[in-house]
Amino acid sequence: MTNLKTNTRRLTTHFDMFYTLLDLLNLDKKGPVKRGISLFREIPRDRTCEDAYIDQHWCTCNYHLTVMDNDTVKNTLSNILIEHLNSLLENYDKETKCSNLTLVSVVSSVAVTSKSGQDKGHRIVIKTEPGNGVFESTLRYQSSSGSFQVKGDVSRL
Repeated sequence: MTNLKTNTRRLTTHFDMFYTLLDLLNLDKKGPVKRGISLFREIPRDRTCEDAYIDQHWCTCNYHLTVMDNDTVKNTLSNILIEHLNSLLENYDKETKCSNLTLVSVVSSVAVTSKSGQDKGHRIVIKTEPGNGVFESTLRYQSSSGSFQVKGDVSRL
């Protein structure tokens, strides 16, 4: 019961609940831990979203820094996201079903940094046409290629 109390202030996920239920069903078996940790075991105090298999886009442990009104960065990020979305649409019949998306506006753009400072990216929300779509995505700078890339899922808001 001590671990349950300790874990109330630790980063946990639905995977941890799954492994807790497995523990209840198999009390005598201590199998290998995969994507989760049973809540009957102590969750590490310094557990990160990456440790818990939570994508940066969904991580609530990040803090956000508002990006300066740097139009060059916002335009670069929004164009990369538009190109990514249009590449996803390539599998569909564009003549009858899908049109290329174009940027209407950048709704918001913030720098995202993990508490450790090791994981950095930008979260951007854009409005597109046709269809008045509003999309949110996290982009990371890839030093190997010298460019930003969409990281994880793109959400339609």
